[in-house]
Amino acid sequence: MKPLYALSISALIPLGLSAQTMTQADMPVPGDQFLINYGPYVATSGGSNMTWDFSNLSADSSETIQFVDPAGTPMAASFPGATVAQYQDNSYTYFQTSGTDMLLLGVDADGIIVPYQDPEQWLQVPCSFGTTWSDNLAASFSSSGFPVNRSGSVTGNADGFGSVVMPFGTVNNVLRVRLVEDYTDQTIVNIDYDFITDFFYKPGLHAPLVQIGDYTITTLITVNDQRTQWLDGSAVGIAEALTQDIGIDVFPNPASDRIEVVYGASGRLTLELVDATGRTVQVQELGQRAPGVHRDVVDIAGQPAGLYVLRIRNEAGETGTKRLIIR
Repeated sequence: MKPLYALSISALIPLGLSAQTMTQADMPVPGDQFLINYGPYVATSGGSNMTWDFSNLSADSSETIQFVDPAGTPMAASFPGATVAQYQDNSYTYFQTSGTDMLLLGVDADGIIVPYQDPEQWLQVPCSFGTTWSDNLAASFSSSGFPVNRSGSVTGNADGFGSVVMPFGTVNNVLRVRLVEDYTDQTIVNIDYDFITDFFYKPGLHAPLVQIGDYTITTLITVNDQRTQWLDGSAVGIAEALTQDIGIDVFPNPASDRIEVVYGASGRLTLELVDATGRTVQVQELGQRAPGVHRDVVDIAGQPAGLYVLRIRNEAGETGTKRLIIR
């Protein structure tokens, strides 16, 4: 079962009192590769402290998707701002990722090149439970020799958090993000698109753990396509990501004197810096924090150059880690 458009990026998640945060660190990067399963549509809803049961998911097909360097793709010149491209079924979807958002720049699908003059904001970061955004999109291109003008809007809403029960086990601290796309292709016969996609994100994964789509396309007739897709339990990085409860990002990285740490967590928090030998070389008490997105500046000027792990933990035992290079 082929998806109508690309997977999204990945993110971070909450359980109980936690308030996880999606950041640039959870977006796809060149070199990522995932085995994706496809199956029947499963309806879900948002809310706090949810348990989403996908334990009975049964795949009717699967495929491997890859994220590559846009510079090495055939139509790289048409997407000069792209930082990563998703390769799937002989098609490329181009994204630009940054510390503020992930933008859909367009696609190269079956010989049809669709560069967006007004890119689509696929994700806003930092993003945690309650984050919302809206954006316009526009593109002009040719299809089968006919000019096409695409215009419309997209809205996003991080509307739920809790646990996801997968066929391979329960995953705690998951954030649900609903993306609603509404746009029209004006051409010989206008085509209307109404897409609703629910993404379920887990910290450390660069793709959604589960993605549920309800896609309606209307021309002279209306066609509806509903499907669920999910990461296979054997995907590289899943085991490591399942241990992450708190999402962290660090700027800059590498760094030499000070860093800004962005994270989503709650409770009494402690930040630790661990060197390559496993020794804790720096501890900073962050104090009691309410659920939400937090930022702290950390002085690392006294540490020798090398590879470190930055760790944040709370009294409930939830932890999150991020590799840091000090130079």
